[in-house]
Amino acid sequence: MSTKIPVSLALLVAAAALAPIFGGQYASDQLPLMPGGLFSAILGSGETPTLTNALIAVLVIAAGVMLLLRRRVLQIPNQTLGALTPLFVFVLAASVLASSFRSVSIVTFAEWATYGIAFFTAVAATGRERGPKLVCLAIFAGCVVVALRGLSEYGQMRSIDPTWRIFGGWVNPNATAAMLLVGLFLGLGETLNRERIYAGLAGLGTALIVFAIMLTGSKGALSLAMPICIVVFCATLSRKPSVGGQALMAAAVVVAGLITGLCFLKGLGWVALIACLVLGLALLALAPEGRVRAARVALVAVAALCLVGLLAVSTAASKNTDALSPFTRVSASGETQEQSSSFRLQLWKSAADLIRMNPVGYGLGTYAFESGRPGRTTQTKLAHNAYLQLGAEASVAAPLVLLALLGYWFYLMLRRPGSAPPEQSILRAEITAAVAAIAVHSFVDSDFYYFGIGLCVFILLGVGLLVASDAVAPESLPAPFRRLCAAMAVVVWVAFLYGGVIETLKAELRGNALTGNLADAKSNAEALAAIAGIDGEAWELRSQLEPTATAIESDLENAVQLAPSTRNMRQLAAIQQRLGKPATAYATLVRALDTDPNNLLTLSQIMRLEQDAGDRDQATKYATRLVGVESTDYFKTRSIPEVEPTETYAARVYLARNASSPKEAVSLLAPAVAGYQDYLRTTWPLVQRTAKGELQANYAGETLAKAEEHLREGEASAHLLSAAYRSVGDSADASKADAAARDFELALDSAK
Repeated sequence: MSTKIPVSLALLVAAAALAPIFGGQYASDQLPLMPGGLFSAILGSGETPTLTNALIAVLVIAAGVMLLLRRRVLQIPNQTLGALTPLFVFVLAASVLASSFRSVSIVTFAEWATYGIAFFTAVAATGRERGPKLVCLAIFAGCVVVALRGLSEYGQMRSIDPTWRIFGGWVNPNATAAMLLVGLFLGLGETLNRERIYAGLAGLGTALIVFAIMLTGSKGALSLAMPICIVVFCATLSRKPSVGGQALMAAAVVVAGLITGLCFLKGLGWVALIACLVLGLALLALAPEGRVRAARVALVAVAALCLVGLLAVSTAASKNTDALSPFTRVSASGETQEQSSSFRLQLWKSAADLIRMNPVGYGLGTYAFESGRPGRTTQTKLAHNAYLQLGAEASVAAPLVLLALLGYWFYLMLRRPGSAPPEQSILRAEITAAVAAIAVHSFVDSDFYYFGIGLCVFILLGVGLLVASDAVAPESLPAPFRRLCAAMAVVVWVAFLYGGVIETLKAELRGNALTGNLADAKSNAEALAAIAGIDGEAWELRSQLEPTATAIESDLENAVQLAPSTRNMRQLAAIQQRLGKPATAYATLVRALDTDPNNLLTLSQIMRLEQDAGDRDQATKYATRLVGVESTDYFKTRSIPEVEPTETYAARVYLARNASSPKEAVSLLAPAVAGYQDYLRTTWPLVQRTAKGELQANYAGETLAKAEEHLREGEASAHLLSAAYRSVGDSADASKADAAARDFELALDSAK
């Protein structure tokens, strides 16, 4: 047998290895790209994730195009999957037409279309012999690299913050944990399928992955997805091709689901993990050679627990005796967990509301802009549920087709002949469990929206069919059809690359503007003008470099037309007010409220607009509306609880200045001062810490200058409260208000 690897397979394996390492960032319009930083950004630092993903995607698409142009006979999925996958991609493509943010939707569609291309390419390129093993090994190796990066990161941060949650080069710890779950089950398969030293190395890598997952502090991964999928992995290996064996597997998975579901709700993730591990090992021991397999899996678990124990002991023995464990978040079941769970619940309700409000969807990739429309949560990038987010963006049909695709794939994977070789059985089990991990975890996170996860999962979907029973078949495809498919794949990648180039130019413009390099910033703006006419955010960025207010207004009008985000509309309203068009500015802000009716910044801007116009009644109306938001979940349950919003407190101060009596002023000012004190206690230290290295730095959008302004507002409100208390004869509370004013003053003095 030839040892030469086909080029198409080599490209697919390379993409599979690189996706976990560099595919972990999510597109953001906030990060500037500093001069000379393009190379590090491409390697996954976060400024140009679309460009990075496009460069990974070219490997998969090149492999697919090569196969289409060189071969007439190709392996293709069975008819049902072969129809469901294009149908899914078609539903996503249709959502682009409904989008108000067309450029965002096109790039997001290119990512999802690449998943579909990866699925068919994996089926056609991998083969049944070495290919599946190579692809699984590549993804596993990539995940080991992520785990090692995360462990190194924790080593650097441990002395600063023992509770640090690792990122491993990904955008957030929860996404890291999801990617590592895939590596975990592929690693278990490698441990069982290899011999001697190779099995030991695979087991060590798997133990490191488990340890890294624990350091991410992801409750969804540790308390929900991992326990269920351990049972799926072990039960798939132990199942015999009999009715009794199938029933045993189904019962085991149901029991695992019940255990983990109950423990997840009660905050007992460790109980679920241990219970499901014991259940899985018991099932695994029932299989032929099951005791050997169970022993190997148990050794991996013991190795991971030893690493955890060593870290716990070393933490306890450190000089900082009151240091918390890095696993505190996972084991905690108090206020932090309740806040996190409450916010996710509101996100899910909000996504469901969006589906009810517009069943055809708002456009792929637009959740970040539309998520505030139901008034339940502030605008959030992701819904923390991939299926609900797909429904809100691409119509209710999108998650239904995706679930049907996954469900039928699982059916094909578990429908196995009795004489399957042990090696193939293990491959099937590891791939099934890895995909199941993401399918389960996607109920509590938007995993498919991270390119590294989505690409690996769809590659595994294709590879899995090659080790399943009668799931693929060779077909002779006519040349015109193959050329058409190749051309469509190239178009998808061109759109992907186009989005990456635009993203890079925008990031460079921000970086040049931030460093005062206006000449290069203007050059970036000219390049955007030439190639990014349909990108609303590009127009918004160019407006920042315009010399006149009229030119700024023109650019922002284009920005709002192409990307009607609340931020763009607020900026347009501000310049309209500056140009003496208060009525037009008011109409623009009211339009912004349609997208996010409880948006504090928008309501605050309208209040100030009416104040400047001298319309006290309207200003009072919107100030009262701002204060009313305090009683909603929108205000109470926030994505970042450490950032205390102050807009409602400023509205209280305005109302108090126009109050009819001192008693009414006290009722308005007391909560405002308490709120500003919360800001001083929770947000201010984080902003200060972030700004130590760079004055322009911010914590969740809060810059040092903005934070100081809020403290001055707090000091002024405390003085007003003190005067109001004295007016009603309450000298004790007046003294407390004076003390609060001094706290604000001292904090401001310390910042000088």
